[in-house]
Order: sequence, then C-alpha cells, then structure tokens
Amino acid sequence: MISNLKVNIILGFITFLFTYLFSIVNNTWQTSLFRALLGFLLFFILGFIVMFILGLIGAKKQENSDDSLFKKGHLNEETVQKKNDEIELKSEPGFQSIGLDSLHNPGNGK
Repeated sequence: MISNLKVNIILGFITFLFTYLFSIVNNTWQTSLFRALLGFLLFFILGFIVMFILGLIGAKKQENSDDSLFKKGHLNEETVQKKNDEIELKSEPGFQSIGLDSLHNPGNGK
C-alpha cells in the first residue's frame, strides 16, 4: 500500500508540474496554482482507481487450479489425485453408449 501511495503521489506531482507550467503562460499564478492542484488531486485519485481495476483483472487471470499448484511444488501428487476423484464423484455420470439394436428391439437388447 505504501508503494501504491508513492506511485500516486509521483503521478500527481508530475501532473501538478506540467499543469502549472503550461497554465502559467496564459493565466495568473493563482489560477495556474489552482488548476495544478486540481490536476494533482484528480490524477492522485485516478491512480487508486486504475490500481484497483488492474488488481481485479490480475486476480481473475491468476490460476488457482490444483494442477498449477502441483507444478509449482505446493501440492503433492496424492492430494491432487484425491481432489480430482472428489470432483469426478460429484459430477454427472458420463455418456454410456447403447447399441442401436437395443433401442429398436428392446426385448433382444442388454
């Protein structure tokens, strides 16, 4: 959080400087200072919003699957197999093929 605050302050300060320097040419120093302070405030707050949105995007892309944890060495093979077995038990049974003869002749089929 401290580094995020530093980045936002630096971003706001750069905005303050550019706004003040470009505004002082055509305005009084009070008007330029006011506009520079508004620029600082807007970019300071905008920095938090952008960091928040990037954090949400990064959290969605992060993989929390057991396979990725296994590859990184956080889980052992038995734990991954046990979780995969639990998932298979909870899911619907798979498709079972039935011969066409059994469908057309119910008395003769399996």
